[in-house]
Amino acid sequence: MKTLALIAAGLTIAHVPARADQPGQDWISIGQAERVLHREGYRLIEIEPKDDHWEGEATRHGRTWDFRMSPKTGRIIAMEPDTD
Repeated sequence: MKTLALIAAGLTIAHVPARADQPGQDWISIGQAERVLHREGYRLIEIEPKDDHWEGEATRHGRTWDFRMSPKTGRIIAMEPDTD
């Protein structure tokens, strides 16, 4: 009986859709993230919560960049040229 219950529970879990990434309550706002980028000379194109950081695209001097940003401090973790 326990085996049947475990199988049923596993099937139920398998059908639960994955929750989209959501910013944490203690994350900086998109507006604050945009101001950080602006201070560094970038113009925000898009931003979204991803796992444990903000991720997005920005432009600077006519070039597009992919970035990752700390969600709590706004520190830019990575800035790489967009290759798409």
